[in-house]
Amino acid sequence: MDAINAAPDYSPTRSTIKIKTGVYDEILSIGKEKWNLTFLGEGVNKTIITGNRSNIGEFRTSESATLAIEGDRFLVQDITFQNTAGPEVRQAVAVRSSSDYSVLYRCRIIGFQDTLYTQLGIQFFRDCKIYGIVDFIFGHAKVVLQNCYIFGRQPQEGQPITITAQNRDPINISAIVIDNCIITASTELRNSKFPVKVYLGRPWSNYSSIVVMQSFLDTFIDPKGWLD
Repeated sequence: MDAINAAPDYSPTRSTIKIKTGVYDEILSIGKEKWNLTFLGEGVNKTIITGNRSNIGEFRTSESATLAIEGDRFLVQDITFQNTAGPEVRQAVAVRSSSDYSVLYRCRIIGFQDTLYTQLGIQFFRDCKIYGIVDFIFGHAKVVLQNCYIFGRQPQEGQPITITAQNRDPINISAIVIDNCIITASTELRNSKFPVKVYLGRPWSNYSSIVVMQSFLDTFIDPKGWLD
């Protein structure tokens, strides 16, 4: 956060923060005034930002994010962001973005419920790995996930997995588009000692819009596809 705070406000040119190898137990917030900011890590297995906030207690879902992005044109590459709060605490966000024209490239986003909150704006995710259990790619934004791996994780017994939950109104048209991705099970889910129902998603509103195109769907996904 010291480096973020030192970056210029409303900058018309790009500022870059290089984050070296290490595990950083820190909550990061990119404010609305931080335009054109770039994070460069040294690889998803090397540069790891971790937190464990959840909406159990003092934090709302939107406040639980390990990384919260509000400044426009944010770019991040080669970093893992995770929320380790666990499946029993329900909503616990790893990344929340309301940044317009934001890009996450070659990142790993790990959580359980509500892992990736694509809140607002136009967002692009390329070559990322995203892990979760319930509604773990969700929000109101116009978002494209391309060439990504999407992993279902081991839930609690009796808990179904829903990969997406999209919310829009009839005026502000938006959607989650999953293009040329691989939707599959993590090792822990493949080795589950109890059966798990897995769905592509469920509607968050009357106008929910989700597109899955040109993607590989593993056999662990229920043939029904979508949960009511």
